[in-house]
Amino acid sequence: MQKILVVEDDSALAVGLKIALTDAGYLCEVAETFTRAKEILEEGNRMTEYSLLIFDVMLPDGNGHELLRTYRNAGVKLPVIFLTAVSDEENVVRGLDLGADDYITKPFRNAELLSRVRAVLRRYENMITAPGGESGKADGVSSKRNPVITDQDDIKNAEGVYSYRELVIDTKASTVTLSGKELALSSGEYKLLVYFLKNQGICLTRSNILEKIFDESGNFVDDSALYVYVNRLRDKIGDLKRKDPYIKTVRGIGYRMEKM
Repeated sequence: MQKILVVEDDSALAVGLKIALTDAGYLCEVAETFTRAKEILEEGNRMTEYSLLIFDVMLPDGNGHELLRTYRNAGVKLPVIFLTAVSDEENVVRGLDLGADDYITKPFRNAELLSRVRAVLRRYENMITAPGGESGKADGVSSKRNPVITDQDDIKNAEGVYSYRELVIDTKASTVTLSGKELALSSGEYKLLVYFLKNQGICLTRSNILEKIFDESGNFVDDSALYVYVNRLRDKIGDLKRKDPYIKTVRGIGYRMEKM
């Protein structure tokens, strides 16, 4: 049975989470402070008991971002979901950059939480059982793992090298370079770029992107998270400084990559 550590200082919410997770068939342990969560990390090999970590961002004696940094520095590679009452882009991006796998904005429904828990656990299990093991970790694109492409049959020469202005995408090595410099794209950003590339000139709705890119991979992403993914991708490919960006916003509808 999979065990989950929940770090949440709101006692009522913590109890509710424990009941929901237990009813769904998980073992659940709760820590209500940053200090207690660190103590668990330092208690021998206790971290090997867990399959997933759920952190509140705001804790009475610290914050979830710092806790995640502490865990990662200690070599803990377990998947992490953030709970946050702060949904602004800066906080979301910071959590994702630190290596979080997902975030949920309060208030949320238990059904949504459980859906995301299942998706993250499923993705993590697929990652560690895939060829190359942990090389498929979600915080970057590794040349050791298979390329992540949706609707592969729709892409001619799926293991080829594609050029788009200053971008070069090698789908065999899962690498992207901009003006000769390799970009460090996350899995989600890479999927988005390939999807935009194969649909040049087509206006892609947000719902279409969510269904085709994220739902098919079992990764629960909402509209706010999609905005973050697209904005981070734009930043990395230089669109935020470019007068004629590669990816344009179609107001009220979605996004379009201009056809070459």
